[in-house]
Amino acid sequence: MTKIKTITTYTVLIIVSLMMMFGISRIENSLDKDVKEYHLRFTGEIKNAPAFITFTTVALGSFRGVLADILWLRQMALKDQGSYFEMVQLASWITKLQPQFAGSAVYLGWEMAYNLSVTCSNFEDRWRWIQEGIKLLRDEAMIYNPEDVDIYVDLAKLYFLKFGNVFDDAHLFYKNKLFMETSRVIGANPNWEAMANVIPWFRLMDWNEEKSFFEKFPQNGSVWQEITAKTPYKSFQELLEAYTKADGIPASIDFLSKEDSEWMNYFLRACWIWNTFKLNPHRVVAINKEYGDLDWRTPEAFAIYWAKLGIEFRPPNQTRRQLDNVIAISLQESFRHGRPLLTDPENMVYFIAVPNFSMLERTLKSAEEGYENNKDESFLLSRNYFLRDAIVLLYSYGQTSEAQRMFDLLKETDVGMKDSTLTLKQFYDLNVYDMIEFATVKEIGELMVGTIYCALHYWVLGDQNRAMELEKSLNWMYNKYLEDNSIRVSGVELPPLEVLYAAVVDNFIKTAPPQLAKRLEQLIKVNAEQQKARENEARKIEEAKSPLPGM
Repeated sequence: MTKIKTITTYTVLIIVSLMMMFGISRIENSLDKDVKEYHLRFTGEIKNAPAFITFTTVALGSFRGVLADILWLRQMALKDQGSYFEMVQLASWITKLQPQFAGSAVYLGWEMAYNLSVTCSNFEDRWRWIQEGIKLLRDEAMIYNPEDVDIYVDLAKLYFLKFGNVFDDAHLFYKNKLFMETSRVIGANPNWEAMANVIPWFRLMDWNEEKSFFEKFPQNGSVWQEITAKTPYKSFQELLEAYTKADGIPASIDFLSKEDSEWMNYFLRACWIWNTFKLNPHRVVAINKEYGDLDWRTPEAFAIYWAKLGIEFRPPNQTRRQLDNVIAISLQESFRHGRPLLTDPENMVYFIAVPNFSMLERTLKSAEEGYENNKDESFLLSRNYFLRDAIVLLYSYGQTSEAQRMFDLLKETDVGMKDSTLTLKQFYDLNVYDMIEFATVKEIGELMVGTIYCALHYWVLGDQNRAMELEKSLNWMYNKYLEDNSIRVSGVELPPLEVLYAAVVDNFIKTAPPQLAKRLEQLIKVNAEQQKARENEARKIEEAKSPLPGM
C-alpha cells in the first residue's frame, strides 16, 4: 500500500510539474511575443556592456537598484549643498548600476547641462558641465539603451538649444568654442567620403579602431614593422595621439607610399573625429546627401545627426515627432546661419554666420515630411514662418528671382497672405523693419551681412547709387540695433561695423566668380589710392595754413 501511495504521489507530482512547465512555456512564449512586438527590454539583460558592468549586474543582482537609490539621494543632497564636482562621478555610477534605466541618465545629463552649468559665472566652467552632460548621454546611456528616443532628443536639443540658440548668456562663447574645436579636429573642408571609404560600417558604437587599423597594416607586416623600428610609436594608441598633436601624420613617418599615407591620414582623422565627437563618417555622408552639404562646425549639424540616429533606432511604436521637429528647425537654422563667417576666438563676444541658400528646397521638404509622418499642422505653420524669413534674406542678398518664387509660394500656403496685394518689395520693407526691431544678434548679423554682399555686387557691377543706398541702409540697421539694445555694450555680440564689412569683403573675394572678385580687388585698390591722395592733399592744405617756424 505504501509503495502504491508513493508511486501515485510521484505520478501526480510529475503530471503537475509537466502542466506547470507547459503553462510557463505558454506564458514565456506570450511574453517573448510582447517583447518583440512592443520593443520591451528585460532590465537584467545588458548588451554592449563592458566586463565591469556585467560583473556588478550579476554580483549585486536586484540590490544594485537599492544602491543606485542611495547614490541618487546622495546626488540630490550634493546638489542642495552646491558640491557639484562629486556629482559627475555619482551620475556615472548610477548609470552603471542601472544601465538600462535611461530615465536617470537623461535627467542627470539634463541637470548638468542646463541647471548646474548656469550656476557657474565662468563660461569655461559652464562649457565643461555641458560636455559632461553630453558624455553621460552619448558615451554611456546610449550604449545600453539604443532604442530610447529621449536620449537622442536630449542630445539633439543640447546642441540646438544650448549652443545654437540665444537663451544662455554664454551662447556666443559656446558657438565660438564649438567652432574652434570642430575646426581643429574636423577642419573646414573634411573629406567625409574618403574617411568613410577607409573605415568599416558600424551601427552605433561598435567600432574597434585598433582592429581595423591592423587589418590594413598587420602587426607582423612590413609597414608596421618599419613604423615601430624608425619612430617612437610602438602601439596604435601612441600613433593616434601623435597624429592628433601634429594635426596630421607625424613628420617622422615620411617613408610611407603615397597610397598608404593617404589611407592612414583619412583613417586616423576618422578616429580623431570619432573619439572627440562620436561622428560616424558613413552617417555624415548619408546626411549630407539627404539634406545638402552641412557645415559640421555648426551646432545645427550635430542636432540633425543625433535626431537622424534617433529615428533609425526608434522602436516603431514610439512617436518620432520630436525628432522630426528638431530636424525641421535645425534645417531652417542651417539655411539662416549655416556658414560661419566671422568668429572671435580670442574674446568670444561675437559670432556671425551667413545663410546656406543651397538648403532651401530640402528645408521646405522637411516640413512637409514632418507633417506626413506625424499629421501635425505645426510643421506647416513653422514652414510658413520660415518662408517669411527666407524671402527677406534672399532679397537682402540680391536673389530677387528666388525671393519672388518663395513669395508666391507663401501666398499659396499661408491663409493670411492669399488675398494680399503686397508686392515683393513692399513685403520686404514691412518685414525687414519688424525683423530689425525684434532681432536677435543672429538675425541682425545675417541681415547686415546680406546687405553688405548686395552692396558689393552693385558696386562691382557699376551701380554706385544703389550701392550707396544699401550702405546707408546698413548704417541705419547697425545703429538701430544698438539703440534698441542700448543696455548692451557696443561691440559686444555685434562686432564693429568695419570689422564685419572687412570679413564680408574677404569672403566675397574668395567665393564670388573670378571676374567679380578681381573687379572688387581693383576697386578697393583704386579707392585706397584715391583716399590716400585726398589725405595727402588735405595735409598739404593744412601745412600751407600753418605759420612758418619762428614767426
